[in-house]
Amino acid sequence: MDDTDRRRSVLRLSAAGRAVYEQIVPVARAYERRLLAALNADDAAALDRILTRLQTRAGQLADDA
Repeated sequence: MDDTDRRRSVLRLSAAGRAVYEQIVPVARAYERRLLAALNADDAAALDRILTRLQTRAGQLADDA
């Protein structure tokens, strides 16, 4: 747990966990690229703006709680 921000947790991986992480990340990123290939540049930019706005709002709501 992060003492300055209780919404955040710090994760430390073992060597075995790190090895699994290094196997999974390329697969996940490849899937993400294939998924986002359905969007043109304007749609991708709009999605990024919307997700950023929602993330900002979620942080504000958490601060209010």
